[in-house]
This record gives sequence, C-alpha cells and structure tokens, in this order.
Amino acid sequence: MHVMSAVRSTIVMGWLAFMFLILDVSCQQFKQARAPLLQHKPFIVVWNAPTKSCRLRFKVDLDLSVFDIVANSNETLSGPNVTIFYHTHLGHYPFYSDDGTPVNGGLPQNESLNKHLNKAKTDIDKFIPFKDFKGLGVIDWENWRPQWVRNWGSKDIYRNKSKELMRKLHPHWSNRKVEKEAKEEFEKAAHNFMNATLLLAESQRPNGLWGFYLFPDCYNYEYKQHPHKYTGECPNIEHVRNDHLLWLWKESTALYPSIYLDYELKSTSNTVKFVHYRVKEAMRIASIARNDFMLPVFVYSRPFYAYTFQVLSEVDLVHTIGESAALGAAGVVLWGSSEYGRSKSNCLAVKKYIDGPLGHYIINVTSAAKLCSKALCKKNGQNVTIFYANRLGFYPFYTEQGLPVNGGIPQNCSLETHLLKADEDIKFYIPSADFSGLAIIDWEYWRPQWKRNWHKKDIYKRKSRELISKAYINVTAEQIEHLAQDRFERSAMAFMKQTVELGIQNRPKGLWGYYLYPDCHNYNLHEENYTGSCPVLESLRNDELFWLWNSSTALFPSVAIKKSHADSINNLHFSRFRVLESMRIASMTSMDYDLPTFVYTRLGYRDDPLSFLSMHNCSKVNLFMNYELGLYITNVTKAAEVCSEFLCQNNGRCVRKDWQAFHYLHLHPNSYMIQPSNEELCKSRYGLDLDLKYFQYVSSTLKTATNQTVSIFYSDRFGIYPTVNEITGESFNGGLPQLVNLKKHYEQAKKDVDFYIPYDNPGLAVLDLEDWRPQWVRNWAEKDIYRRYSTDLVQQRDLTLTFEEAYHVAKDEFEQAATSYFKNSLKLGKSLKHKRVWGYYLFPECYNHDYSQTINYTGRCPDIELERNNQLQWLWNESTALYPSIYLEIILKASPKALLFVRHRLQEAMRVAMLPNPSYSLPVYAYTQPAFKDNNTEYLSEIDYVHTFGEAAALGVSGIVQWGSLNFTKSMDTCVALRSHIEKTLNPYILNITTATKLCSAALCKNKGRCIRKNWNSSDYLHLNPQSFEIQRAKGGSIVTLG
Repeated sequence: MHVMSAVRSTIVMGWLAFMFLILDVSCQQFKQARAPLLQHKPFIVVWNAPTKSCRLRFKVDLDLSVFDIVANSNETLSGPNVTIFYHTHLGHYPFYSDDGTPVNGGLPQNESLNKHLNKAKTDIDKFIPFKDFKGLGVIDWENWRPQWVRNWGSKDIYRNKSKELMRKLHPHWSNRKVEKEAKEEFEKAAHNFMNATLLLAESQRPNGLWGFYLFPDCYNYEYKQHPHKYTGECPNIEHVRNDHLLWLWKESTALYPSIYLDYELKSTSNTVKFVHYRVKEAMRIASIARNDFMLPVFVYSRPFYAYTFQVLSEVDLVHTIGESAALGAAGVVLWGSSEYGRSKSNCLAVKKYIDGPLGHYIINVTSAAKLCSKALCKKNGQNVTIFYANRLGFYPFYTEQGLPVNGGIPQNCSLETHLLKADEDIKFYIPSADFSGLAIIDWEYWRPQWKRNWHKKDIYKRKSRELISKAYINVTAEQIEHLAQDRFERSAMAFMKQTVELGIQNRPKGLWGYYLYPDCHNYNLHEENYTGSCPVLESLRNDELFWLWNSSTALFPSVAIKKSHADSINNLHFSRFRVLESMRIASMTSMDYDLPTFVYTRLGYRDDPLSFLSMHNCSKVNLFMNYELGLYITNVTKAAEVCSEFLCQNNGRCVRKDWQAFHYLHLHPNSYMIQPSNEELCKSRYGLDLDLKYFQYVSSTLKTATNQTVSIFYSDRFGIYPTVNEITGESFNGGLPQLVNLKKHYEQAKKDVDFYIPYDNPGLAVLDLEDWRPQWVRNWAEKDIYRRYSTDLVQQRDLTLTFEEAYHVAKDEFEQAATSYFKNSLKLGKSLKHKRVWGYYLFPECYNHDYSQTINYTGRCPDIELERNNQLQWLWNESTALYPSIYLEIILKASPKALLFVRHRLQEAMRVAMLPNPSYSLPVYAYTQPAFKDNNTEYLSEIDYVHTFGEAAALGVSGIVQWGSLNFTKSMDTCVALRSHIEKTLNPYILNITTATKLCSAALCKNKGRCIRKNWNSSDYLHLNPQSFEIQRAKGGSIVTLG
C-alpha cells in the first residue's frame, strides 16, 4: 500500500460499553382462576393446526414438544388437548351459504333446538371419545352473531331473512314493529342455541374448558381506515354490547378471543395497540363473568400473517404471544389451516420457523412465565397485597356504561354473602396466616359519605334515590333525599368497616386499610395563591370517618400529581398537606399508637400514566427505577436509618421539628456517595463474557458511571440545556439558547464535570447536544421549531416588526446565544479537566445523506456545507478533538455507497481538523456502531467494517469510538448475538487493522507516527497481506496473528 509518514498518534480506539436493560415485573393476581390445562404451567402455547401430514406423508417432524408447545397426538384438530368444532361439525347449526342457500333452516329461530342438541351430543362423543377430557373445547360459529346490531356487512342477511319471516307471519304490521319482533325472535333463538350448546358440552365433558371462538371481540379494526390516528382502544359501545352478553360469559368456562394480524400491521406500532386492547377486553370479561373464579383466556393467534404464508416478524411475536402473556392470558392457541401441511416445502417452511424464532420465543415466554409465577406469585403476598374491586367479595358498583355489578349500590347487595366470599378471597390471596405485609383495599367507585359522591360518582346518589322512590309512595323529595342518604351511608359504612375488620381477623399481623383514605381533596392546584391546605370542610368530613380509622391498622393516602403541574412548587404544597392530614388522622384513633402511614405515589403522572405498550417506555421505567429513583430511594432510606440510629436509638423515626421547614432526610454528600453496582454487561446478567481485549479502552455510557476514559455528556448530564419538545411544543430550561440562564448552566455544568470526571486523567470528553444546531440555517425539518420560536419571541417583544425583520433579528440573537453556549461550555470543560480532549459529537457534519435519492451518488459533501463548516471556525478553535459520526443505515449494507459516504465525511473532518492551526491537526475520533443505525438487530459484515473502520484507519483518524445502545444487551438472545458478532467478525478485523497499523508505523515511521494514504481517494487500506499473515483462533479461544 502507498503510505506516508504523518503526525504522532494519540489514542487508537475506544469502546463504549453497553448498558444492560432488564424489565421489572410484578405478580399480577386476578380473581382465582380455573386450574391450568397443564399443572405448574401458568402460560401455555397450544398448536391447533392440521399438520399430521407433515410427519406421516412428507416425513417432516415439527418436534413441537421440544419447544413446550402443547399439541394433540399426530397434530390433529381434535384430540385430548384441544378440539375445535367448526359450524358443520357440531349439531345442526343454522346458517346461510355464500350463495344465500339456507342450511338447517338458515336462521336459529327456524331450526329445532332439540334436533340440534341430539346431533351435537353424538358429535361430541365422536370427536371427544374420552370422558375425562380436560382440554380446550372451542366452538367456532362465525356465520352470525347473537346480537342483532352486530350482524352487519355480509351478515346482514340474517336480519333481512328474520324480517322476511316475520313479515310473512304478520303482513299488516308496520316495518318498525316487524323489525322489533324479528330482532327479539332472532336474539332469543341465538341465545338459546349458544347457551344450550355450551350447557350440553359442559355436561358431556365437564372438565373441558368450553367457549366460543372470537368471543369476546371488541371491533377495534380502525387501523385500516385511520392508521396514523389509531389508538387500539375498543369503542365504548362495544364494551356495552359485550356487557350485554353476560348470559354467554356465565355459561362459558373459557374465553377464546382472536388477535390474527393482517399483513398491513407487520412490525408497526399499531400491532401492539390492536392486540393489547383486544386481550385487555377479554381479561375484563373474564373477571366479571362469574363470581366463583376468573375465566381462563386462551388467545387465538397465527404464526403467519392472515391470508398469507409470511411468518410473523420477531417483534410481532412479542406483540402477540408476549403481550398476551404479559396481560395475564392463560395461553395462546396457534391456529393454522390445512395449507401448512399441503406440501413438503410448506412443512419445511413451518418447521424452519418453529425451530427458529417461533420456538425460541415460545421457550422464552413460557419459561419466564413459569419462573415469574414461582418467584413472585408463590410469595403469596408477603410484602404487599392489593385488593381491587373484583378481588374481594362482592363489591357493588356501576360500570362506566352505567350497568350495575353486584347490585350496583351497597344497600342492594347482601353484606353476608359478600363477607363469605371476601373470607375466601383473603385466604386465597394471602394464604399465609403469618402475613405481616401491607393489605390495601382499593375501592374507588363510591365513597362512604353521601356528600363526597360528586361528578361521576353522583350515580350512586341517583340510584339510591330511585330505590327509595320505588319503595315508598307519597314521600317528598326532601324525605327521599334524607332516606336515600341514610340507607346508603349505613350500608356503605357496614361494607367498609366489616370488610377491613374481616381482613384483620383473618391476617392479624397485616397492616390493613383503604387506598386513598384519608383524602383531603386539595386538588385546586391551578388556582392563584394555592397553599395546598385541606379545606376545613374536608377535614371535618374526615373526622366523621372515625369509625373507619378506628377499624384500620394503616393509612394509605395518595400524592399522585398531574403532568400539567410538573416542577411546580404547588406539588410540594399539595403533597405536604395531604401527608399532614394523614398524620393527623393517624393520631386520632383509640389506639395507643399512631397508625402507620404509607403514601402512594406513581412513576408517571396522574393524567399521563406510563403505559407499557412499548420497549421505549419499559426502558425508560427501568432506567428510572435503577438510577434516578433507585439512587434517591437509597439516599432517603439510608438517611432515615442513620437518623433513627443516632437520635432514636433505632426505636423511632425522625420527623421535622417544624413541619413548614424545608429540611429533608438526605445523606450529606461530603460523607456519603451512592454508587450502583457495576452490573452493566452481559456477564453480570447472563454470565456471558464479551471479549473486548482488542479495544484499548472500555467505558460505560451509564448515567451513574464516573471516571470513564471516554466520558459522554448527554443533554441531561451537562449543565442546563434549553430544548423544545418537537411534538408538543413544550419548552424546557427556557427552550431557546437566548433564554437559558447561563449562570445556572455554568454552575450546574461545573458540578456535572466534577462528578463524571473526578480526576483529571487523559481521555475523551464528548458533549452530545443534538436538539438544535448553533447555525440558524441548519435547523431544518423538526428543528425548525427553534427558528419559529425565536421569531415569535422577537415579534412578541416588538409588534412593529414585519415577519422578515423579526426573522433576521431572531437569527442574529439565536446564533449569538448558541455560539456563546457552545463555545463557553467547551471553555468550562477544558478549564476544569484540561487533560481531556473536548469536542461535540456529530461535529463536523457534512450532510451527505442523499445516497437513497441519488443514483450516481458520489458521497461528496455539498459545497454549501463545507462553507458552513468554515463558518464554525470559532468552534474548531475552541475544540481539542473532533467527533464525527459514520453510522451506517441498512440501505448501505455491503454497498460501495457506504465507502463513499464514510470517506467524504472523514475527509471533511480531517480538513476541519487543520483549520485552527495548519501546522497541527486536531485528533479525530470517528463514532461507529456494530449494527446499522436503523436496524440494531442487523450487524455489520466484514465489508461494512472495511467501509468504516478500514476507511477511518487509512485516512489517518486518531481513533474509533464504537458506541452501543441498550438494545444490544437487553436479553440473553441479544447478548449471545453480540458476543458472536464480536468474536467472529469484529475482533478479527480489529486485530487485522491494528496489527497492520503497528507494522506500518514501525517500518515507515519508526513508531513515531501513523501511516495514511498518499491519495485520500484511493482504495488502499491498512490490511495485513493474506499471503504473509493469517488470523487464527488459538486453543484458549482467543484469536492470534500468524505470519
């Protein structure tokens, strides 16, 4: 290769270690459920596809049992584990064929129910000959739906034929009356057909789990019409209609909803929304169907997209099987058509998918469910048990749709029956008689005091009045009000008082109380001069609840706050007075001690709760739990322990002398340092070592990691960074650089630098501030919001300016402020830690991203961008290193365009590196990733490394920073994939170019410089000559260079 001597090298390479992600889970305890299909398997996957021909005819064994997939012997549709009855296989099901021909009368009101049941009995004996059948009994009747209003589209024939039938019987009736009677006749007959069939099946095979396929459905299919606005939520009217099918749920012993995916949902964010709300609705129905147990839910899914032979993507396996498991379903049924076993090639395709992603993911989920159940659910509520409305007795309430449950109001429900059931529930959820944890009853539908049932809770007053009005004649409105209030409050008090006392009687060591009690209703945070104090009237009402406090053994108030009040001093007032009121209540009982108070709060905001529909949210929660929240909890709890030991000899707890003071139980930073354990890599979680010895430096990107050789300062780790949320338009820290408080920024930045770099050792210091760019013209696309807000700011200040005038003033002000912010931030860093080389990530940039639009892509940086980089001379003068990015998108995989893209970006960085001082080049460290920027499951190939690492080394950069996101170490599978990539592809290539670099430096530069291309635009690389050198793996597993 053609080389020349160059300037002395500093650092060759850096590797940023990956932060590990693990999701926190809890044991979700529902109402007691039927025993699972397989004992000790809380979540199962059932195969319901006719693939017996694969093994018998084509000699392709799917080996389902290897992956814990439950199937019938010979993989038939009917067998001991699952039997599905299509409409032609069970009795005389009435329906219309596709051409409109009636079969078995066509309509349920046209067919003899007795005749149907006699045939159905024979069919059950035929398809399920074993009397002790304990499997899934699925009835698949899809031609019509039992509710008249739901027979739309092609099913409208059942309404039309019903009306025709009624018209023939009563030719003189009005159309309205014909439809009304036809509807009643149809729904009554449909009801009888479905219920009688279920009862027959359950009497014939009582241990089976019987239900109808596609019931319940929630009709959340709007993703087809409005994909960008799709939320996945079931329409409210469909919730109501499902509630009207209570007669069906009561006779079912299992539910079988469907989550088949259309191909258009493939790997989209709408998939998980679609599945989540369908399964959630099924779980809701399962909890209200019966009083004795919760129905098991088996979700029907397909391993292929509907009406295709395209396998589900790995992310959609998570969205279907994973989401169902996470929401508490008993299992997933994988349905398939006869197409799966039609040919050998089809069988092989199915087998390949089962042996690969499908089987591995099923093992993952079923094993995780089993471990989680064993580890968490068998604790039997040792620490915290929460009793929601459907988990403790027969709590009376009204649904959002206004339907009564358990009588709706407390005076309409038998207290005796409720307590008998509550006794069973307490013993089920807390089986240990020695339980000494928290037992919280969460009954929020109504409040025991009449006057506190306002807004949505007013229904309990209205229904109480209606009850009195029906019971008494000739009473005044005033008398009705008085009687209704008296009956309601006496019943509500009895319900709450006797329920909590029953809990204490059963588990006397537990701390029992009601969630949200006491409340002081100080929610008026939006008012001016808000003090947070509880209204006097509400404190008096709390005094009236003495009977409740005297029956409780703990209090559980809430201090959940709204997002609209984030970072407001009002939150402090809100929380302080709520807790103070609880402490006041805790001291007023007849006990000889204060009741312990446990304050409920949230990870998210009350009006913006954190949902777990995305990996992003799960990652966010995990980070928050392990770091910000975890560190603060450690701080406060440790401080409380130290204070108690010092002042109370461990026989009490410390509280403020003055409740209005701002003193907190915090550890003194000069005496204590909280440092998380170093469990960041795959080894700490899964015992997998990553062989990183070929990297000169290994550093962590974790927010809590300090004293790293490569210190990266993200926007939340360096002073005060002004940003605007590009979606909501919400401003933070002033939003614009011209509005940020620079004094506070520098003060905080100094603290941050001292925290993350406690010692001034040599290394890299990278400022990663990407929300806006210091040059006005470069804030395009979503960053244009900074130009718009800046212009608005000027116009608000001077209404006489035209838009063009304001625009130019805003540009000057923005760039002046941005320049000051960027420049002085660098100066501060250098003054504090001058041995570090300081610079901004992504600077310089040359915006040569047009490889997907340009056929004859050259990789050249646009001339205008070179000129704009020249205009950043002030930044290069202040920098002591440059950190450009050469991340590749998947479109550049193994493409010559990747070489051109990288080459011109690095050449521009090398050009800029010479601008501050032509006799000295700033060191350039190129940022790369082991995977593609837009697809982190696809790793770079060797040719891609030539196009990145190889190109960087040949052009003479000082080093490469290999950065990695959380996604690389989020699971055992990703860790295995990462380790494999490092050992097979990355490390051999690093060894190749680093050895070649050393040999070249020794031969041409006497080890006092590095080799670079004579012609920067040539295709010469620093690679070992394959004729003279060979890279092999030694016995110990490490790779060595021979030659």
